[in-house]
Amino acid sequence: MESVLNSDGKRAPIEVLDEVFPSRPVVIMEQTSHSMWVNSAALEIAGITNDSPHPQGGQILRDEVSGELNGILLDNAGDIVMELAWNSHSELFERSYEGLLAGLEEAAAHGITTIGDGRMYWQRGWYEVWKYAQEQQTLTARISVRPWIYPDQDMQMQLDYLKSIYTADDSKMLIVNQVKLYSDGIFINGTAKTLVPYLETYLASKPYGLNYIPPNQMKLWLQALAGIGYGAHIHAIGDGAVRESLDAIEEARNQKIDKDYTLTHVELVDQEDVPRFAQLGVTADFQVGSDYVAMHDHQWAQWLLGAMRTKALMNVKAMYNSKSNVTLSSDWNVHSINPLVGIANSVILAETGLPNIHAAIDAYTINAAKSLGIEELTGSLAVGKSADIVILRDDITQLSPQSIKETDVLFTILAGELVYDARHFQ
Repeated sequence: MESVLNSDGKRAPIEVLDEVFPSRPVVIMEQTSHSMWVNSAALEIAGITNDSPHPQGGQILRDEVSGELNGILLDNAGDIVMELAWNSHSELFERSYEGLLAGLEEAAAHGITTIGDGRMYWQRGWYEVWKYAQEQQTLTARISVRPWIYPDQDMQMQLDYLKSIYTADDSKMLIVNQVKLYSDGIFINGTAKTLVPYLETYLASKPYGLNYIPPNQMKLWLQALAGIGYGAHIHAIGDGAVRESLDAIEEARNQKIDKDYTLTHVELVDQEDVPRFAQLGVTADFQVGSDYVAMHDHQWAQWLLGAMRTKALMNVKAMYNSKSNVTLSSDWNVHSINPLVGIANSVILAETGLPNIHAAIDAYTINAAKSLGIEELTGSLAVGKSADIVILRDDITQLSPQSIKETDVLFTILAGELVYDARHFQ
């Protein structure tokens, strides 16, 4: 192929990949899953050309001058290609099951007894893998599986499938009564939805970012999902996405829909929307399990959002003070899977974090159980609840934040059964 250069004269990702992989299709996902590098062979299989329209919730990047594909796919544009790549694997079920067991082992080693599956791609066969693990009694955690809502696919087809797998029986280790909806993307790509235009963006035609599920569709989805029993865990990072998601939930509440709703990430929330979480009974879920979060290092965001808006990022304290249900989670492997890291960091963030260690523990336990609708089953130690217990080497309420991070999990117990024993790993 002819050399594909960016307008600044640098080589485009597609040229680099094509040089190394001239015929084999390749897709490389960055850690957050919101962008992909792909080569020409992968684009051909996906049917993406210079003339292809952007899919809903995604962007196909092209050189600003030539209009040629540069090999970068953002958000749902990349998801579509990754789905093709995933489903092309041989022994797909076996590999997925092995990966699941490895993940469960890692979770148990970090004292995790309940998992909210952040995005269950059911068209990749992942639900069958979860079911098999339940049947084989290899689950070492209680699982709230959240099927992914595909933004570019038929609603009724998806609702029919979701209805067929719904189960709210909390006597089982596998619960399927919430979905995962994406409202927007992420800041660094310029795809998080904002109330004020980006100062700098890769997407000149999308100065406010984009929606996976546009506001009017989000309202329809929540109503239709509630009709078959589902609540929702909604990815909303930008202040625009947060407001649009709260608007959709408010309409659901006005229609007397009483389902569990969580907005996750909520990295930027307009002051006017902070009290709405408590008013609407919406959980605010944060991820603070990274070193850059602990240092409150958001300098990368200043050129995108400006200094004043950057200061408002990740304000866990404001949400806590508003009396909303605040939870902490990992978003593993974007952040550390270790709850103790998130607990410590949430306290380190003195100006924008949680007030004390007890509030941080609640955010990972009883508050999280409330967000899943299983607070009567787990989330605290009480007579009649499941014996979900983690035994640590040290009393973390008496430690410095750094020492909390370094505390060892000795035992993890799920429903009275030992699922992790540190002595076996010495």
